[in-house]
Amino acid sequence: MVCAWGSIVISHLRFRKAKIRNGQEDQICYKMPLHPYGNYLALVFVAAVLVCIAILPETRISLIVSGVWVLVVFVAYTFYTRTQRQRSDRDCPAHEPNQPGESDPLRVTVPGV
Repeated sequence: MVCAWGSIVISHLRFRKAKIRNGQEDQICYKMPLHPYGNYLALVFVAAVLVCIAILPETRISLIVSGVWVLVVFVAYTFYTRTQRQRSDRDCPAHEPNQPGESDPLRVTVPGV
């Protein structure tokens, strides 16, 4: 749970940073109050919970197992995305983007518009 909340907070920080960098900040419908300070406060809280888990002997093993699990998932994700990227590079040679209506269901042309 702690890893999930930490991931959510970090994802939100990166999301807003990307929107600001792309000049799309005004397109965000709901802007978190106290951004980014609320995110940093949440990260401090998550870190404090992790410290408490590490200090208490009854919960220390769960922290170790969780850390190993996060490492395993990260390595698997890295391997999977690298394999997918190599497969797509090999199977789909670079070409010009589809013209509207050219076998791309998301780009449909409407006559007269």
